[in-house]
Amino acid sequence: MKKTKWKNCLLILAALYALAALTGCEGSSSDNQINLIIEEFSITNTSEWNAALNSIRNGSSGTSISNRKTYILNINGSFSVNGFTTETSIFGNTSYITVMLRGNGTITLNSDGFMFLTRSNQILVMDSSNLTLQGRNNNIRPLISLLGAGAGFELRAGTITGNHIIVDVNTPQENTAYPGSAVTINNGASFLMSGGSIAGNSTYSPFGGAVYISSTGYFAKTGGIIYGNTGDANENIAGIGNTISSPSGHAVYWSGGSNPSNNRFRNSTLDTTDNLSTSLDHPNWGS
Repeated sequence: MKKTKWKNCLLILAALYALAALTGCEGSSSDNQINLIIEEFSITNTSEWNAALNSIRNGSSGTSISNRKTYILNINGSFSVNGFTTETSIFGNTSYITVMLRGNGTITLNSDGFMFLTRSNQILVMDSSNLTLQGRNNNIRPLISLLGAGAGFELRAGTITGNHIIVDVNTPQENTAYPGSAVTINNGASFLMSGGSIAGNSTYSPFGGAVYISSTGYFAKTGGIIYGNTGDANENIAGIGNTISSPSGHAVYWSGGSNPSNNRFRNSTLDTTDNLSTSLDHPNWGS
């Protein structure tokens, strides 16, 4: 039992260290960042957004964690973007890349689906307090989905809000809904939250109104706030500091996989000082 616990802790630390190295966040060593290539885009409307994404998809990849390509999307203004429902990366087949969202304005979904989906060795960073990702009423997908080892998202600043997931009757899991309306983390992917807010999201799934972590995903919160989300759309959305009676967590839900006794959830608000991570013994689970 002790060996398993320590093994899990080491895997979590390794995954989060890799995410920190990829994003160049505070605490990582810039000495290990070799041949950093940066390409910047100025984006004020939907056409420029689509052009930037096409450039990334058709652009070059990095070669390793320490030799990657960084794209910076400088947002200036508010506009809408199309969602997509297939589990293909928004950044195409490029790998060892970091895509940074900066600037000010609101990016709003104008059709059902994900706004972002990253796969192995693709990292998304949101890093501006005046930037908002706005979801969609009656959506059928989480706003951000992370799939695969090396896939990651870091929320340093900014807001993720307004994504409300209903049942997708066209899926094999009819009468179910996607968990984690804001961010869902699967297959060895990582989410590091050091700032920003995740608020006002919901899903008809009882598993994680804001953040859902599969048994093979990794999550660490060292700052920011998660509030006003519900893991059951029949519940009222809670305000800051309040708790709702959703059965499995309106803030964060971590699946125990084949061992339900390892399921962990957080029903009440996670404030800026309420740290949390995918560690079974973390004291902030289960309240």
